[in-house]
Amino acid sequence: MKKGKHTQTFHLNPKSLSLSRRGAWGQVAIAAILITVLPSLILFWGWITHSTTAPVPLETIWLGGVCVISVIALGYALLLMSSSA
Repeated sequence: MKKGKHTQTFHLNPKSLSLSRRGAWGQVAIAAILITVLPSLILFWGWITHSTTAPVPLETIWLGGVCVISVIALGYALLLMSSSA
């Protein structure tokens, strides 16, 4: 029986997860994803809560949606200002 060297199929070390090794555009990409995903999750949570447990007035839903979209727009504006500087 031949004994071979076991190769690790998934190698994960702290250096590969370091944001400083990803470069500036990698950090901008991660920031863009977070700017979009986190406020959208808050909006999704409000929609799920409205549809399953407590009905929320339509005005509150629109106000929440406008606030989330404005937070996303402001986040991208700040990201563009900081990446162009």
